[in-house]
Amino acid sequence: MVLSPKRTIDARISPREAIAGPLVHWKRSSVRSAWFISAAACAMVAGPVAAIELGVELIGIDGELEDNVRGYLSIVELAENPEDSDQSEDEAAAAEQMEISVRRAHARASAEIQAALQPFGYYDPNVQTSLESDAQTWVARYEIELGEPIRIDELTISVEGEGRDSDAVREVLSSLTLTSGNILRHPEYETAKSRLLDAAYRAGYIDARYERAEIRVEPTAHDADIELALDTGPLYLFGDIVIEQAILSPELVGQFVNIEEGEPFNPDRLVELQLALEDSGFFSNVTINVLREQSLDRRIPIVARTTPRPNQEFTVGAGYGTDTGPRIRLGMELRRLNPNGHRFNMDLRISARETKVAGEYRIPVRNFSTDYISYRAALGREEIGDFDSDQVLVGAAWNDVWHGLQRRFYLEAVRSDFSVADAPTVSEEVLYPGLRLSGRQTDDPLFTRQGYSWSADLRGGSESILSSTDFARIHLAGEYVYPLGERGRLLLRGELGAIQADQFELLIPSQRFFAGGDRSVRGYEFESLSPKDSSGAATGGRYLAVGSIEFEYLFIGNFGGAVFYDVGNADNDTDLKLMRGSGIGFRWRTPVGMLRIDLAHPLDDPETDYRLHLTIGTSL
Repeated sequence: MVLSPKRTIDARISPREAIAGPLVHWKRSSVRSAWFISAAACAMVAGPVAAIELGVELIGIDGELEDNVRGYLSIVELAENPEDSDQSEDEAAAAEQMEISVRRAHARASAEIQAALQPFGYYDPNVQTSLESDAQTWVARYEIELGEPIRIDELTISVEGEGRDSDAVREVLSSLTLTSGNILRHPEYETAKSRLLDAAYRAGYIDARYERAEIRVEPTAHDADIELALDTGPLYLFGDIVIEQAILSPELVGQFVNIEEGEPFNPDRLVELQLALEDSGFFSNVTINVLREQSLDRRIPIVARTTPRPNQEFTVGAGYGTDTGPRIRLGMELRRLNPNGHRFNMDLRISARETKVAGEYRIPVRNFSTDYISYRAALGREEIGDFDSDQVLVGAAWNDVWHGLQRRFYLEAVRSDFSVADAPTVSEEVLYPGLRLSGRQTDDPLFTRQGYSWSADLRGGSESILSSTDFARIHLAGEYVYPLGERGRLLLRGELGAIQADQFELLIPSQRFFAGGDRSVRGYEFESLSPKDSSGAATGGRYLAVGSIEFEYLFIGNFGGAVFYDVGNADNDTDLKLMRGSGIGFRWRTPVGMLRIDLAHPLDDPETDYRLHLTIGTSL
């Protein structure tokens, strides 16, 4: 038997244009299905169109094969969009024109099906077509026998040029899924082709190109040869890197540049540089210019042009929550106190439960984007449980990133004048060092579909060093969000805390544990779950345990609902009696976070039927 020479094909997959090339898109489908679209539905908006129902049946294929064939068939597009066919003011003429369009599309179907199956290795399918009509109903039926697939016979992948032995290129070569004997699949070929070229480019071989990249197919023999011949060209390096700005010292700006002159050119490193400059808070716009035409000895100069942000920013905010009542916030930030990047911010918060003003001075250290020293002071009056507390705080902290975690070492001194009910005011103070570790991962910071956050805080003070009593305190908190289907989420939340204190009654209220409220056990008043004194006032506990499970679902657009169950309490005994709350909620996904309106029933409080909780913000 004599075989004709193998023909070379273009294996690219592109959107359908007449019969230019197959379209691949992904969705679930059945082995045999029919689509019926009524043109009458479109007549109301598109003018008089014959009320013809057109159904398309595919028999013998399913999954990705059926998806691609449906996405490529002209007759399917006609069934979905009958208004695109020629129209006439006369209904009879419109029906005739529709019939002509259907027959034309049906005549093209066999060739279109063959073209749509080629990306999956089926070059010689047997397609039986039929077109039936009954009054105003048309059914186009296509029975497909895939036949024997094309398999890869000879596979040749070669790399020439300076980059042939680079680690990046070798790593891609060793991981390619193209293998002799496998069914020819154009997407795998295109993926291999792109990965190899991309690896060379990101390794600094920016002139890399294919000398040959082709598939040679012999349909009658059901085999194909693949040849990829890549020439990497020469290696290019980073040259001088200049940051054009006039607001910070050169030493500080140099901390943003983590690229050394002479390193292999990699565009990913430039993206990292741009993001670091933008995230610093000093610049409103950053443009990276690659000056290849000025390269010398294959070293490419880089210039980052920046636009400074305004030095001062003032913010005003207002809101409402059932825990806090109405609240307002006034803020001020001075971003550049000097060329070394020092900054200062001040914050005033006023609500029914709290009036507090706080200021913080930050000094960047080491990695400017993540590491800084802060000095903080705060003064205010706050309701904590049933305490009225006037509090003054001063502190200093070292903040950095440690093994991917946010780490904070801090030292704080607090003096509190507090009273409960008609009892005399008590003045106590604490001085404590502490360590806080936290981690967070989310697929979307504003509307998390999957992610988690957690924190662990440990602190302690001594009576011998400015504290009213010896104490040690640990607090653990975590949240987890898991997707359930396309529009649902499962939200889990938990807290644990413990305090060891020689004289717990001398410990200031802000260091004690309370439960209850919008972000704790819903159905109970904010910070109402705790040990009570003789007057029934909540005075805070040594131990804390809180848990919550919630299912949330968006029914229509950005609107949905939730059901939840919370447990928790704060007590002076490790054998806590967990108070329970459950309920339903309304959800609205707004541009600033999820609005939550919850109606909760406290299962262990016979005096309260329901409590309304209102919050807005992110899930993590």
